[in-house]
Amino acid sequence: MHGSKPSFRSKWLLALGGAVISLATAECVLRWVVPIAEIRPSDFLGTLGDERLYDSDSSLFWKLRPGSEAGLYRINEVGLRVGGRPVSEVAKHRFRIVCLGDSCTFGGNVRLEQAYGMVLEETLRQAAGGNVETTLLAVPGYSSFQSRRLLAQRWEVVRPDVLVVYVGAWNDHAAALGESDQQRAATHGSPFRIVNATRSLFRPSVNSEAIHEAFARGEVLHGSRVSVAEFTANIEAIAERAQAADCVLVLVLPPLPEATERKYPGLLQYRDALLKVAGRGNCLLLDAPAHFEQLAREIAEGRPFDHVTALQNHLFGDWVHPSVLGHQLLGRELAKMLRESCAAQLRDSRHPPRVEIVLEEVTLHAGDAFEPVRLELVGKGIGEADLQRVIVGNRVARTWSTSADNLGLGFDFLIPGAHDLWFQSSDGAMGVPQRVIRLANPLEAEVRGQDRGELFLRVSGRPGDRVSVWISNATTSEPTSTSYGPFWLAHGMDQNSAGFCFEALRLPVGYGRVTDQGSAEIVISLGDRAAELSRVYAQALVKSPESESLGALTQLTAIENPR
Repeated sequence: MHGSKPSFRSKWLLALGGAVISLATAECVLRWVVPIAEIRPSDFLGTLGDERLYDSDSSLFWKLRPGSEAGLYRINEVGLRVGGRPVSEVAKHRFRIVCLGDSCTFGGNVRLEQAYGMVLEETLRQAAGGNVETTLLAVPGYSSFQSRRLLAQRWEVVRPDVLVVYVGAWNDHAAALGESDQQRAATHGSPFRIVNATRSLFRPSVNSEAIHEAFARGEVLHGSRVSVAEFTANIEAIAERAQAADCVLVLVLPPLPEATERKYPGLLQYRDALLKVAGRGNCLLLDAPAHFEQLAREIAEGRPFDHVTALQNHLFGDWVHPSVLGHQLLGRELAKMLRESCAAQLRDSRHPPRVEIVLEEVTLHAGDAFEPVRLELVGKGIGEADLQRVIVGNRVARTWSTSADNLGLGFDFLIPGAHDLWFQSSDGAMGVPQRVIRLANPLEAEVRGQDRGELFLRVSGRPGDRVSVWISNATTSEPTSTSYGPFWLAHGMDQNSAGFCFEALRLPVGYGRVTDQGSAEIVISLGDRAAELSRVYAQALVKSPESESLGALTQLTAIENPR
C-alpha cells in the first residue's frame, strides 16, 4: 500500500517553517557577527557639543548619559540636567513645571541656574513663596520629533502642572542627512537586526559633506530633519497630551538673531506653525522675539546708533542660543505669565513640610571665586526631613550628607552676595531666616601719575581669567542683582525686569587678563574729569576663559582724591 501524498497545506506549512528557521538563523548570525548599528548625534545636523554627554538610543536616537559630566554640564542619575534627587512620583503641594526642548532649554553655554527654566523657578519661588520645581526635559540637538517621544516616555514620572515647549529654533529645519527623523526612526526602529539590515540596503546614499557645505550657506539640499507639516503634527500631539492631563501648555516662539533669520528664512515657517497651533486656543503663547526686540531697544536707548546691533546680539550667545541675559528675559516673562494664569495652583503650593527645620549654625567654606563651595548647616529637624533639594540663592546643592543635626552641602560654584536658603522635601517647602554670605574677591586700587587722575587697579584671579573694571563717582543704595553677584555702581542705565547688560553700562571701563602671577593690572585714566572728583568707586568682573557664563564680581572699592 503506497503512502498518501502530502497535502498542499502540509507543503505550505513545511515551506513556512523552513523560511522561519532560515530567518531565525540569519538573525542569530547577524546578532553574532554584526554589531548594533548605533545612531549617534554626529549622524545629524544640529547643535550638540561634547558627545561624552550622550548614549545611543533606538527610539530617541541619542539621550543624555546618566552621571556624565563635561564642562558646565552635569547629568544626574536619571539622565537629566537638574540638581537634587530625582522625584519618582508626584508630590503633594508642589507646583511642577516641565520645560521641553533642545539645547536652548537645556541651557547651552550657560550654568544650570542661568537656564530660563531655572530662572522661572527662582522667580516664582521668590514672588509666590511656593514649592516650585522645574524639570529641564531637554536634550541638545533634539527635534520636535524626538521631544515628542521623550515627553511620552517620561510623562508618567514628571506629570507637570505646566508644560513649557521651546522647539523649532534650529534642529527641525536643519538639513537631513539622507533621511528625515521620522524616516530614520522607521529604518532603525525594528527590534530585529535582519529587518534593519534589509531596510538599510534600500537607504539612499548621500554626500554628507555636500549637505553640510550647502547648509552652511543657508541651503537645504534634500529636505529638513522635520518638515513643517511634521513639526505641526508633533506640536499638536504634545498639545493634546497636555490638554488631556489638564496641564497648562505654554508655547514659546523661538527668538533668533537677525543675521540667522536672514540666512535661514525657512526657520520662520516653524515659528508660523507654532502661531497656527496657538491660534486654536487651549494654550498660552510667549512671543519671545517681541520681548527680545523690546529689551534691545530699552538698553540701547541713548547709545550710539552703531551700538544697537551689538546690544541686540548680546541677547544671544551665538547664532541661535540665548545668552545669560536672554535666558533671564525668557524666565522672568514666563514667570509673569504663570503668576497670572496659575495663581490658584501657586497658592496651593505654599505648604510647609511636615518636619520644620530650625537652623542654629551656618558655616561656609570657600576658596577662589570659581572653586567649589562647601556649606555646613547645624540645626533641629535636619535628620527627620525627607529632603529632596536644598537651594542656596538660585543654586541647587549638587551633593549633601545628612546626620541627626548636621547637613553638609556641596556646590560647584556660588556667586558673591547674600543668598536665601530654601528646603524642599517630599511634602512641602520652607525657607529659613538665615542667609548664606559669599564674600567677593578684593579689588586693590591706587592713584598714580604726575597729574593724578590715573587709576592703577589690581584684581586677583586664576591665570587666563578675563577682567573688566568699571569706574563711577556714585553708588546705588541697593545693589543691582546680576548673575555674577551684586553690582554697586550707579551706571545711568534704566533697570527693567529682564536682567542686566554689562555692555550697556555708561561708565569708564578698563580691560585686562590675569597673568601667571595671579593678578591683572589695569590702568584707567580719568583725564580732565579727575579735577572735579573727590572720590570714585571701582568694581570689577572676573570671567573664566572656559565659559562666558562663569564669572564673579569683586568687592566695591572706594578711591579717595583721584585728582
